[in-house]
Amino acid sequence: MAFRRIYDEEGKGFYTIFSAEKVERVNPIKYYKSHELAKRTIKLKDLMILKFPEFATSLSDKFFVEQALKTLEGFFENMEKAEVDPKMLELFVTDKKKDQIKLLKETSINPDQLI
Repeated sequence: MAFRRIYDEEGKGFYTIFSAEKVERVNPIKYYKSHELAKRTIKLKDLMILKFPEFATSLSDKFFVEQALKTLEGFFENMEKAEVDPKMLELFVTDKKKDQIKLLKETSINPDQLI
């Protein structure tokens, strides 16, 4: 995962933009978990540096990872329990547009299933 900061005009704040390379043939749950942990670790470190710069620079990267892990407790439970409608999975194997349209009309998906 790559990230970059875009600073405001006064240099007092910034946006952090996260991006990833093309993702194929990976375990989506493992990928999303590691991506989310990395994002939260970076954000936590950025916040600490902004609020307490001298203190934050004395902390190890391990500290920030451990703190980010704490924020993820329970975060993935619904995602891991979500069952995906088999019709949604059929979409990945059919190459006929007519079949895809029919499958899409017969099903729905919630945010946990999407993740």
